Amino acid sequence: MYDHLIERKVDLAILPAFGFEKVNELTLRPFSSVRNRFFCRVGHPLLSIEAPSFQDIRNYPHVGDIIPIHFHPPFDGDFGKFGVKDEATGQVNAVIVETNLERILSLVKNSDALGLLPPDLFTALVQDNSLVMPNDSRCRFPELPVAIAYHEDNADNADLHHFISSLREIELQRMQFFNDASAPPPSPG
Repeated sequence: MYDHLIERKVDLAILPAFGFEKVNELTLRPFSSVRNRFFCRVGHPLLSIEAPSFQDIRNYPHVGDIIPIHFHPPFDGDFGKFGVKDEATGQVNAVIVETNLERILSLVKNSDALGLLPPDLFTALVQDNSLVMPNDSRCRFPELPVAIAYHEDNADNADLHHFISSLREIELQRMQFFNDASAPPPSPG
């Protein structure tokens, strides 16, 4: 997505707020945060474990792109089959490097590979029983900050900025919904 943005193939991207070389042609603005979740195919061997740990996760290949540095500590330097570390840069890539969402979902559905994405991107497939989210209570990653990015050529594009304002409004409503849902019920009386 980052490369497509630089090459002007897309006008706007929501992407991690860190982990790549910033370039002057792009404007990045803080947007929100996401908590990625593991997902796998129905019948995956990992599902036989009630609450998988990072040690269990290491036994299966990850399909996606980079594994953000915020996600490295739970693996204690041993990514197993899950990731491949470039010792020169410290960057960890998924074992199966893929950035196209449809291909990621297809690979997960048809193999023992694991996906790691924001749940909004695959929830419909969980609902239709194509994919499953393992109980990640023992292998939950921290939230990641994300940013809205656009090419500097769009700095004065009113339509783009109106769209960004609308996205921010939707995100605020989504966050409020989840905050309300996790709040304790009001006391009677």
